[in-house]
Amino acid sequence: MFKKILATFLYITFIVVTSYAQSITVTNISATGHFDPVNPVGGGCGILPTITATYLNGVGTTLNAGTIVCNDPCGNTTVHIVMSNVRWSKTSTINWLHGISFTPGNVTVTNVALPAGWFPFTSSTGAGCGGGAPVTTGVGFYFDGTTGNSCCPTNTLNDGIPGNNYGDVVADCGFAYSFSFDLTFCNTSITTNPLAFSARGTSDYQTGCWSVVDPIGTSKIQFVLATQACTNPLFTANPTATIPVKTCVGGVTSYTTTLSAGCGNGFTTTWWNAATGGTQLGTGTTFNYTPAGGVCPAGLTIFASCCPTGTTCATRRAVGVPGTCPAALAITGATLTHPTCVSPTGSIDAVTVTGAAPGPILYTLNPGGFSNNTGIFTGLTLLNYTLSVQDETGCTATFPIAFTPSGTGGPLPFVTSPLTYCQNQIGIAALSATALPGGTLTWYLPNGTNVGAVAPTPSTLVSGTFTYTVTQTIGTCTSAPASIIVNITAAPAAPGVTTPINYCQGATTSQLTATGTNLTWYVSATAPTGTSVAPTPSSASAGSTTYWVGSNTGTCFSTRSFITVNINATPALIVTNPAAVCMPNTVDITAAAITSGSTAGLILTYWTNATATTSYTTPTVATAGTYYIKGTTAAGCFTITPVVVTVNPLLTPVITCGTATASTVGFSWVSVAGATGYNVSYQINANPVVNIGAIGNVLTYTVNGLSGGNNVTITVTPTGTGCFAAATKLCVAAGCTPTTATIGYATPFCVTTTTAQSVTLTGTGLFTGGTYSSTSGLTINPTTGAITPNTSTVGTYVVTYTIAATPGCPATTTTTTVVIAPLTVPTFTAIAPICSGNTLTALPTSSTNGVIGTWSPALNNTTTTTYLFTPTIGQCATTATLTITVNLRPAAPVVTTPINYCQNATSVALTATGTNLLWYTTPTAIGTATAIVPATSVVGSTTYYVSQSALTCEGAKSAIVVNIAPVLTVNAGNGVIIARGNQTQLLGTASVGANYLWTSNISPLALSSATILNPIANPLATTTYTLTVSDPTSLCPSVSHSVIVTVVQSCINVRNAFSPNGDGINDTWLVYDNNFCLAKDGAFVSVFNRYGSKVFEAKGYTNNWNGTYKGKALPDGTYFAVIEFIMQNGTKQFVKSDLTILR
Repeated sequence: MFKKILATFLYITFIVVTSYAQSITVTNISATGHFDPVNPVGGGCGILPTITATYLNGVGTTLNAGTIVCNDPCGNTTVHIVMSNVRWSKTSTINWLHGISFTPGNVTVTNVALPAGWFPFTSSTGAGCGGGAPVTTGVGFYFDGTTGNSCCPTNTLNDGIPGNNYGDVVADCGFAYSFSFDLTFCNTSITTNPLAFSARGTSDYQTGCWSVVDPIGTSKIQFVLATQACTNPLFTANPTATIPVKTCVGGVTSYTTTLSAGCGNGFTTTWWNAATGGTQLGTGTTFNYTPAGGVCPAGLTIFASCCPTGTTCATRRAVGVPGTCPAALAITGATLTHPTCVSPTGSIDAVTVTGAAPGPILYTLNPGGFSNNTGIFTGLTLLNYTLSVQDETGCTATFPIAFTPSGTGGPLPFVTSPLTYCQNQIGIAALSATALPGGTLTWYLPNGTNVGAVAPTPSTLVSGTFTYTVTQTIGTCTSAPASIIVNITAAPAAPGVTTPINYCQGATTSQLTATGTNLTWYVSATAPTGTSVAPTPSSASAGSTTYWVGSNTGTCFSTRSFITVNINATPALIVTNPAAVCMPNTVDITAAAITSGSTAGLILTYWTNATATTSYTTPTVATAGTYYIKGTTAAGCFTITPVVVTVNPLLTPVITCGTATASTVGFSWVSVAGATGYNVSYQINANPVVNIGAIGNVLTYTVNGLSGGNNVTITVTPTGTGCFAAATKLCVAAGCTPTTATIGYATPFCVTTTTAQSVTLTGTGLFTGGTYSSTSGLTINPTTGAITPNTSTVGTYVVTYTIAATPGCPATTTTTTVVIAPLTVPTFTAIAPICSGNTLTALPTSSTNGVIGTWSPALNNTTTTTYLFTPTIGQCATTATLTITVNLRPAAPVVTTPINYCQNATSVALTATGTNLLWYTTPTAIGTATAIVPATSVVGSTTYYVSQSALTCEGAKSAIVVNIAPVLTVNAGNGVIIARGNQTQLLGTASVGANYLWTSNISPLALSSATILNPIANPLATTTYTLTVSDPTSLCPSVSHSVIVTVVQSCINVRNAFSPNGDGINDTWLVYDNNFCLAKDGAFVSVFNRYGSKVFEAKGYTNNWNGTYKGKALPDGTYFAVIEFIMQNGTKQFVKSDLTILR
């Protein structure tokens, strides 16, 4: 690392010396003490150090012929110093060289090249660990190359502490040191011609501590640099301050001193509260300084500066503020006359005021706002006031005034009397009285009882007049009682009412009534407000509600009467239908089991209609049908509930004659529903009946042992749990030609068919002429067998055709089944709602219960439609409807577009106004319910989409355009150097289309425009210009870049005389690039004699003209020179100068 730093230092030194460095004249080199070559302490080395200096750069200085010329005392100058052949006399190894430092002051040392073991320091830390003489602060170098240490407990190499190490034991007369470094000093140091410097050496006297024996200043190396003091003084006049003057603004006192100072360098004076750093108080050759908070500035030290803020070399001059500040306005006391119990007012008799300006004083007393010019106030009734004064300058002051009463008696408290209330009035407030400030109240009831400080609340239970009293105590003064008369006016009589009022739950109620004057109805006995409209009770719920009513005379209200409204609950009447019975039995519907579980104590009555208006007179022998039971409570509330009585008909078997022979007759019958068996008996002709008994669940029976033509009558009785009756049938034993018959119908028939449906009859023998019959409910013509469906009851029927018996032949019967079909209502599976525009599937032409038909109108997928289904003719079915709900698609969501981001900025999720949002990256992508967070890494525009859904229907999509703007760029250009009074164009570059704004670190801005990219700049001092680029439409943050325009006093330095006499000194005319601000082509010079003839010119002049013209020396005298040059910014400049040739 050290090699790298050293290499860098050497490189910089080479560039500086080769391109810019100019030699400075060094004189008066001397050495003393251990450096003394002639008379060193204890013996000298006899060799004087060699010192050279070169001019590196300067702000406010130039180099002219080896002399540093000061132009601006606020600047600084850097020179390169080489101290070589430095030798140190150890004087018999007693004193080792420990360090070298420069005179303290505004001096810095940088870019050092030191012998091994030596290190630079920027300020001394004293003797380090103690035991040695302290070192005056300064800058320089110290030796820290050993770990030996005699006075400090520890030691670290190169620890930055100059005062805790052994000295350099190698340093001696036989060893030459070389120190190379840059020395920077303030131009304020150039106060004389020339400028002297002193490098002080210190020894450790073998103690390891800095300068124990050898005092600082004994050993020195001194030299002088050729300088020319600043022609313009820093200050044209020392700063001055005036005695502070008191002022008042808005009643606030402040003190002002006027500060004055003039700057010789054209800079505006700035004023500070410290010699260095601190806070700037103001600016201006004359500045009125008013410290905040009314602070008096007398005795303060203020510092004036003639250098720009931030200049490290600025030297401030101090000025003390003289005199003292006038005293502030104040009230220091007041003479008071305090109130007594007898004389309850006080007065202000005199006021002492200090610090007031001459003239009248305005005295103001608050509260009350009393004002006068005497300060005397009388008749004051309060105990505490604030007294204010104001003098003619507007200054104000305040003072508290407090009175203390004494004695006995005193003013009465303020009361309001009489007070009037109504008997039984509620919600009245406690009595009140107003005490004077500082006073306390004591209350007394009408009977004289002391109730203390709590004001009593008057009782309104009894009418009459009552006197309450209250006293006031202020200090030791207690007033006489103040009376408050309370009149209690008798209340009117309470209204007359009827209570209670009873209603049944759900009954119609009437508005409540009462007798009285100016009735007011209330919801409670203590409700504060009521209504003049009488309430109408609600009977929706059972229970009791109390209403309150009062009468009034306009001011007084009666006690309130109450009316209780009872809403009696509707009774529960639970009816259990009785068990079915068989005909001809009846049912007793008054049986207790039928109403078991009902509200106890009900009075039951029986009716034939639901409104219980037609009485049922035979409830104990009820036949089949629906009847109504009314259950009534003692309060008259009732419930009506139906009861169904079922009386089943008796079922009989239908018997037919079977095969008959001369000796047998067969019988058969149709199974009877519910029968589990049959009992059979028969009779032949008039013979006794033969009882066969139970034959089981058999549907046939044959009688044997007959003779041809016998009549056999059979009786069949069903057995089981149903309602049954016996049936008989007469059949004849063979002896005749049997007859057969068959009937049939085109069943089923629709119950809505009105035309008669005929029977088909076929058979053998005499099969016609029979009769037709059927089970109950079917309308049939007994002669023709025609059936009328629309007057029949829906159901399945057995139709019987009977041919009457003839002598020798039994009757013939045949049966068939007929169905009267009900009118079928087609049913369909409901179709789920669709979204507007979705495809509708054709509706089914067959219902779920088998009805076939067609639909109308045509399908419509844009609006909710009810469709009509019409059954095909020939089916026993009605029309039907089916509604298909078409949900409209919602509108596209409301969005904000476009949305702008800067590239790589943090984005947030997109938003839209709608319900059930779905987000898409493209119109055809799959949506997601999670809002999209736009990417900002790529510049450009991206469109995102969002829809909303309602009732599962998704609406149209809204588009959101997200614009990603490129990051703004800016470059203020390269720094330039111009001469004071010249101008240059700032060559900024930045993002196209953005807003541009130039600012500077000093005022004025000195630009042709602050809002264009390349303005013209003409600052009078070195200025840092900052270009800020912004674009409010892109949301990209603004960016800035700065460029420095360096302003120098002059760009070139023209020597106005030279002596070309060949002595090697000033033999050529010199023109210097004073601040390195010329373009590479240098200067074009022209020289004219006093007659205007050109005697010399050169382009890119190199300081080589020796005062000749065409090879011959020009005569001594004054000539006129014109120097033309181009600055680095391309500006062409001219400098004119007199030129004297003096050999």
